[in-house]
Amino acid sequence: MVVELAETARERQTKVAACELLHSLVLYMVGSSASIRSREMQFYRIYQHVFPSLIRLACDVELVARQLFEPLVFQLIHWFTKNAQYENEETMNLLDAIVDAVGNHSNGGLRDFAAKCLSEFLKWSLKHSTQQQQEKNPINVKSLFKRLYSLAHHPDPYKRLGCALTFNQVYRVFREEEVIVDQFIFEMMLNIMFSLRLCHHDDPSMGTADSVALVIKNLTRIVVKYRERLARDNKNRRGKRSLAEFVEWVFQETRRVEDRCRAEAMELFIKLAPLVPGTKSAAAWVQRQTKDNNASWLLSIYEPENYLALPSTTLSDDQDDDNDISISSTSSSSTKGRKATKTTTDASSSTSSKITAIGTSPKAFSFIEDLITFYARLRSLTDSYRVCPSLSLSLSLSLSLSLLFVHH
Repeated sequence: MVVELAETARERQTKVAACELLHSLVLYMVGSSASIRSREMQFYRIYQHVFPSLIRLACDVELVARQLFEPLVFQLIHWFTKNAQYENEETMNLLDAIVDAVGNHSNGGLRDFAAKCLSEFLKWSLKHSTQQQQEKNPINVKSLFKRLYSLAHHPDPYKRLGCALTFNQVYRVFREEEVIVDQFIFEMMLNIMFSLRLCHHDDPSMGTADSVALVIKNLTRIVVKYRERLARDNKNRRGKRSLAEFVEWVFQETRRVEDRCRAEAMELFIKLAPLVPGTKSAAAWVQRQTKDNNASWLLSIYEPENYLALPSTTLSDDQDDDNDISISSTSSSSTKGRKATKTTTDASSSTSSKITAIGTSPKAFSFIEDLITFYARLRSLTDSYRVCPSLSLSLSLSLSLSLLFVHH
């Protein structure tokens, strides 16, 4: 009854009185559970219903409510992050209430306030733990990130928007703790990239893709800052064991059909590849990988087996064109001069016929343009134009078209 009056009372005098009473009751419950640690004096079942209301009242239009509950919510965060037990019931009730608020559909102010609360939760969880505890088992950090990853994978765009807002607040605290960065940075990047893929079908006016892309840029700066430590292999690191392994995964993400995810993966690869030990540039990384693994490595990324299994309806229509390309490729290796020029022309005409067969889908041409631009940028990073023979224009077009037959 008190909580309902504090939130919904129309008369200001009643609302203010209910807020003051609720404030006093919460202080009494916290104080009682602190002085008497018996099971009977723990109020975690009541907290489960009260904490969500406290967070909403901290963003209420009523000034008195905001003045009472905004400081109280932060004080509760400072207090309950002292827990020594993983997934402590009282602490998790508070954390779950804040996480639910950060994905609110209708109240943008509530989302912003909840994001600040989660940043405060991380800050004080780290304050209450020693460096040895952070290295072995950062309990509250794991609980927080587990819930944020759940939001990042959620089909509801408002949940993913709240996750992005939280990461853009949390990273300022996160970047100062080298031990925590070493454990969680790659796991964060993997989950955020997946969240960006889910933003492909969101309404652009919501700004989810822009918010998630900003998270990627912020986390990229953290990777650059701690590149020397992250370059060392660590089997206990979450997500990926080393920077080299993570860069290889990022390169594989450049094959994604989701436009924004593909573009961000390309930018991320070009920034991080030079940080791999023994690599001067992104182009040098691709050249070395292709030299060590042959062209089959590149084909396995852009033309995996499930992509090569084309539908039977398109296979019969394009079988002749595929044969022309393979014959042209074979003849080009044994001819010179005028015949080689003719082979290139035949391959170009075959590629053009495939594009005509697909249609004029903007997404189809967007994929081709992005991939060609990406390869062109790799080439421009070195003085020599021919960085890697496998990354020729004809190959990039054929790889793109193989994907397009399946996805478009």
